[in-house]
Amino acid sequence: MNNKKIFIIFILIFIFFISKNIYCQDNAKVYVIKKLEFQEINRWYAAYIKKAIKKASDEGASLIILELDTPGGLLSSALSIKNYIIESDIPVVAYINKNALSAGALISLSCEAIYMSDGSIIGAATPVYMKGGNIEKASEKEISAMRAAMRSSAERSKKNVRAAEAMVDETIILTKSKDGIDLDDKTLLTLSLEEALKVNIADAKANSIIEIIKLRNLSENSTIKNVEEEKYDYILRFLINPAVLSALISIGIIGVYIELKTPGFGIGGVISIIAFSIFFFAQIFVGD
Repeated sequence: MNNKKIFIIFILIFIFFISKNIYCQDNAKVYVIKKLEFQEINRWYAAYIKKAIKKASDEGASLIILELDTPGGLLSSALSIKNYIIESDIPVVAYINKNALSAGALISLSCEAIYMSDGSIIGAATPVYMKGGNIEKASEKEISAMRAAMRSSAERSKKNVRAAEAMVDETIILTKSKDGIDLDDKTLLTLSLEEALKVNIADAKANSIIEIIKLRNLSENSTIKNVEEEKYDYILRFLINPAVLSALISIGIIGVYIELKTPGFGIGGVISIIAFSIFFFAQIFVGD
């Protein structure tokens, strides 16, 4: 085989792979887990994210965009979501569309990249809880766990580790010369879009899904599928509310009490069975 034929074969192979790559880019499937306005991070939301990631994987998605607007929530649920993102065989990027506070900051840092819209913020990640109507810091054990989770997530996504830790621990001092921003030893770090870009927490500004797709070098012709709440999600989100679960347990106990006080099997037993059945139904379907 002469050199001319080898050259032609090489060119044909090169064109084939380039064409294949362009075709794949044009037909990329992008799954967008749409934001739920100021959504608390809880057991229901963790199960919702798990289901959405699995669905995107099963349907051959090229990219998952997790749109966030959250004040934070349960550390245990945030850690679950962190694991789902890390274990996903599809790249997951965060789109902070207004707020990623507390547990939301951890989830964002767990993603491959962070994009923020104008006016968005990220940070203030110290675990807290309500006690007698007042907000108090969680135990040192929980704070240490959150700090380690933020650190490991920042390391994995090649973000500013000290800035990530400063979101949890107010004793960490940051300086503009070393860290890109000044922070004293009494303030938790919360960043605006411009600050997050400056200190290497956010990757880029984006005000739409299309902008993120362009930043990811995917075609504007990519198939975009929005993952949103289905009817049973609304029901499950209502049932998993701690107040509703407590009410179901109380109703179930009252039903048992009524049943014990009346002869035969009556209304008390029926009420008890229904209340406890709904309670366990919600636990089983949420899973985590």
